[in-house]
Amino acid sequence: MPAIRRTLHRRLRPTTWTQYGGLAAWQVAIYDFSAAQLQASHETQRSHPGQLDVRSITWFLPPFKNPFFGGMMTVLRFADQYKRSENVANHFVITGADDPSPYRAMIEQAFPGLTGDVVSAVPSMQDVEKLSPTDVCIATYWTTAYYQLLFNQTRRKFYFAQDYEPRFYPAGTASAQILTTYRFG
Repeated sequence: MPAIRRTLHRRLRPTTWTQYGGLAAWQVAIYDFSAAQLQASHETQRSHPGQLDVRSITWFLPPFKNPFFGGMMTVLRFADQYKRSENVANHFVITGADDPSPYRAMIEQAFPGLTGDVVSAVPSMQDVEKLSPTDVCIATYWTTAYYQLLFNQTRRKFYFAQDYEPRFYPAGTASAQILTTYRFG
């Protein structure tokens, strides 16, 4: 048995499992919600039935390093087009970040048409209560859906899904947390 363990140890590289386990434990500690919070989010949306005249959007974005990278480029392109075609005021909220300045600079450099739109940061989910109300809000990545769940200063909530995100992780805690966001409403 010890020889098998040594072979597995060399082949599986315990650091991979340790890193995944650490990431999963960290995510469970941060990305959580209560039944009352879920109910409040559903009530917010139910209280505004029918068609909306959308004049303002809060975009919940994860921290990013490059506005031209895949999903971020798509989200920003959509926001830029929506602003130009529908005259919508965008409010970009960088989740889990302290300083919005570098994100503002990257957004404005990549999409000059978004210059002047609000870019703010919320270091923790509790900080979403301080955000200004908008007509709708959009989660753009699974982690941002947890912030959006608590943002009830809006009339509707949307999820800008570009990929089936549970497949980004092995079956387990993280993929279950992502699947849960698909049921936020």
